[in-house]
Amino acid sequence: ENHRAALRYNKMEQSVVRFPGMGTSTVSLSSYWYSQPKTYETWMAEMFSDWSDNFSTEVKASYKDYSAVRTPNSQLPSIQIQGFGPNNANNSVYLGTEVNTHTNIVESKELSLFAAANWYVGDHTIKFGLDYQDNDLMNFYGRNIYGSYAFANLAAYVNGSRPSSYSVRAPREGGSINDVPAEFTLKNTGLFVQDTWAINYNLNVMFGLRMDIPDYSKQKLYNPLIEQTYGYDNTYVPDSKLLQPRLGFNYTFDSERPMQFRGGVGLFGGAAPNVWLAGAYQNTG
Repeated sequence: ENHRAALRYNKMEQSVVRFPGMGTSTVSLSSYWYSQPKTYETWMAEMFSDWSDNFSTEVKASYKDYSAVRTPNSQLPSIQIQGFGPNNANNSVYLGTEVNTHTNIVESKELSLFAAANWYVGDHTIKFGLDYQDNDLMNFYGRNIYGSYAFANLAAYVNGSRPSSYSVRAPREGGSINDVPAEFTLKNTGLFVQDTWAINYNLNVMFGLRMDIPDYSKQKLYNPLIEQTYGYDNTYVPDSKLLQPRLGFNYTFDSERPMQFRGGVGLFGGAAPNVWLAGAYQNTG
């Protein structure tokens, strides 16, 4: 009666077929298309406990496994053939593998822990606790690693003539294809405390403070040119703590219809933008 537990498991699988290269002046062949399968799996356990009339706790643990592996219909360079249409119109046909799909894999495995307590002391409700996240990420964005060709017309392509343009993305000198994926870990420990003061029946005032302590994987790809040019070590990752004070209120009016007036101010930090951070691990600047 005083202790309640819950267990939950979810799994979602989906796959969507994409047709890049289809437009008003372009068309693509089936080799240029790809499918985007995704899998999202979660496990969660939580416990709610009332230890006394004025003290209760909540504990939660969860694990999330996300995978998105873009699957092309071919494993070829990207090819654009121009010059289609009447009166030398510059319409194009695309075939091969779309440039953003040469290799495109995102994986995330995240462990989350949360514990909080509510302590009722007179007119005050004091809530305090901690949370912890450990997220292992892999973002393999191998754009254009097979190369991209453009031909001025169909005859140039059929005859094997020199392409009008060619580009390819390759690892830096001395590097390898294994340097391209961004494999890194994001960890964060959060501590928080909040006091909700019921000044009277109508007015509640909230005071709170949260501290986040981030921990990032070290960037392994050192680029001496960046430090020589800008005096900045590209392997440096932030390690500063973030203090976030908050203040708010909630006023309930004595009226026939329920009415409330709420407000507050404070500093709030959101979740890390993982894709943006991945760029710092797979690009040395």
